[in-house]
Amino acid sequence: LHLLLPTERSRAGVRRTYRGDSVRSKRMRLTAERAVLDSLGREIAVHELVGDQEFAGVEALVRLVLEDPEPTRWRAFDLRRVTRLDRSAETLVGGLLAQLRVAGVEIALVEPKRPSARAALAVLVDGAHRFADTDSALEWCENALLAEHGKGSGHADRHLPPAEQDIQLGLPSDVVAAVDERCTSRVFAA
Repeated sequence: LHLLLPTERSRAGVRRTYRGDSVRSKRMRLTAERAVLDSLGREIAVHELVGDQEFAGVEALVRLVLEDPEPTRWRAFDLRRVTRLDRSAETLVGGLLAQLRVAGVEIALVEPKRPSARAALAVLVDGAHRFADTDSALEWCENALLAEHGKGSGHADRHLPPAEQDIQLGLPSDVVAAVDERCTSRVFAA
């Protein structure tokens, strides 16, 4: 029980926090979509946690999130590196997630790698979207932001005519027509 003789010496706390305008998912985006993410990406916040999560570490996270001067609509919590959540940490995280949901914040949780941490978190994820990695969570947040601002067109999931592709934006119509004449489309089974 002595504070100077801890039984485990793992790092704990928030590894880093960043916004969606400075770090993006690996998803390729159209120029108009990138412009929206440049201007409004700060509405997405990502918090990476690491180590054993106990009262003090999670309490610092709760303060960081609740005292954030910039409002967010989406928050992703990357828990991949979390090794353990004690009972008090579970309670604080559950309270934080509930408070964020009431405030209208969409929550993305990246699952911990450790089974024990994943089991402790399973009770808290009601209403949160779960992901296996940070990039998928960030992409989901970006898609939701783009859809909210009329840019969630799903271009990556459908065939775009050459004239609508970013690489041809700004080209004269005769050049676009010449490229279109020389292109063929092929569909491959999944």
